[in-house]
Amino acid sequence: MLTELSASAPSERAKRYRELERAARQEAEQFVGSMLEGYLSIASGWQRLAEEAEAAAVVRAEDAVLNDNDREQKEPRYERRHLDEITRLTEGAPQSAMRRED
Repeated sequence: MLTELSASAPSERAKRYRELERAARQEAEQFVGSMLEGYLSIASGWQRLAEEAEAAAVVRAEDAVLNDNDREQKEPRYERRHLDEITRLTEGAPQSAMRRED
């Protein structure tokens, strides 16, 4: 999934990051304690990634309008760092641990 996202345009990445943020927040509602905090932390990370990708999309759009080919298009370091952090947090996470009982 992350390789697929990296190859996407910034606007598409931002859209997907927002979807993942919403999903993490919805999932968080099922948990308590540290699991709740963990999911909210992951959601916050997706939110930051979305903001970063949205900013990159604006820069890319401005470059297209200005036809400025001198500006190097790179994935922001901030975005890469948070993708790595989210990957680390989600690997091996139990799917049903500490779910809320209604």
